[in-house]
Amino acid sequence: MTASSELQSQLVDGIVKVTSLVLQCDTYQELYTPPDLTIRPPKAVLDALETAIVQAYVNSLLFLGFAIHRQRSRTKVIDALFILGDVEKYIKSLVESGDQLAQAADNCEKHCSHLDRSWVKELRGLAAESRQAMRNQAYV
Repeated sequence: MTASSELQSQLVDGIVKVTSLVLQCDTYQELYTPPDLTIRPPKAVLDALETAIVQAYVNSLLFLGFAIHRQRSRTKVIDALFILGDVEKYIKSLVESGDQLAQAADNCEKHCSHLDRSWVKELRGLAAESRQAMRNQAYV
């Protein structure tokens, strides 16, 4: 595989990760910030989730900016080998954001588990399945 095709593959992988992160952020906001304040997690736990969501969006935007800049570059083939390290750093930050987001959501769920939120468990299962499907698709 050439450096250029490897880079293209990593860019596509990053876009898949960004898509997954955005879907997770939306799902977690829907689950843990409902209008009914009685079923929300405690403020400190919710603040940690909101911070993780913002960080996921920031890292997603940084990656997408890098990808757009890369696609518009006139020296794509020439500098592809040098750019591989940069794209790996962006993808690593996306993975770390996803891990932090999942941890923050788990903490929210622990605090909300005593409430009648059976529908949340079902949605979380669907979100986990979706996340796993995205990961599996990225490695195909």
